[in-house]
Amino acid sequence: MLENLKLENMEIKNGIYCANNIPDTSKIDMPIEGLDGIDIVNSTSFWHKHRTACIITAIKTFVPLQENQGFVDIGGGNGYNAVQLSNQGYPVILFEPTQNGVLSSKKRGVKNIVWGLFDSSTVKECSMPAVGLFDVLEHIEDDGKFVRDLHSLLSENGKVVATVPAHKFLWSAKDNYMLHHRRYSLKQFEELFCNNGFNIVYSTYFFSLLLPPMFFLKALPYRLFSKNKNHHSFDKFAKEHESVGQSIALYLLKFEQFLIKRTLKIPFGCSVLLVAQKSQG
Repeated sequence: MLENLKLENMEIKNGIYCANNIPDTSKIDMPIEGLDGIDIVNSTSFWHKHRTACIITAIKTFVPLQENQGFVDIGGGNGYNAVQLSNQGYPVILFEPTQNGVLSSKKRGVKNIVWGLFDSSTVKECSMPAVGLFDVLEHIEDDGKFVRDLHSLLSENGKVVATVPAHKFLWSAKDNYMLHHRRYSLKQFEELFCNNGFNIVYSTYFFSLLLPPMFFLKALPYRLFSKNKNHHSFDKFAKEHESVGQSIALYLLKFEQFLIKRTLKIPFGCSVLLVAQKSQG
């Protein structure tokens, strides 16, 4: 898939494609200071392991390897998902705007990395067969424009696999810390793609069992106590992912992968997963 990149607009340094549109980190709506630590957290967190398992299940179900020649991980962070997808046989290109994420991805073993933004200056029009946006769109202020631009870069019948945090009523101090612009309902997320040139192939909530504890332990205190509005940090983020019951949680949530594989919907949850296909005309 490297032939689909505008390589003339890039410089190769230490095996990394450095684009001409690398953004100022101060303009990236992510807590940049925590990315190094998040790299470690991803390797041990049951949350990240289950999310990745659901993502891989959806990709293998709806974007079979024989139907495309690769997959683009947009905003792929430290490369955790890209490596897991590569292990399934998919050729992966990772796009990442932050230097910390790029270096972590390189260290993790991702082979094709573009340091820059996924847009018309780095990608040829109508060229990419499949892309992933894994907890990315909530960080983008104008998500509609991003999805419209994405439509122009996908090839005919190209597919998007995306995840986002669910439900405005679950908003907490962590969303403020992570610089989220929004949380989505399933209907809102479907409409985002339907209104910008896509057909919905599959959509569902997941992390269903975490919805009650997340509401009562995080969202409700945030609403009730003003001191909790911005009371979040990387240390607190890390501790939330260091549960002593991680193996139990992974086991209990495994049924969601079973349902996704069988294209069945989960009626509620803390996150949304969607597969959309580029419509024609």
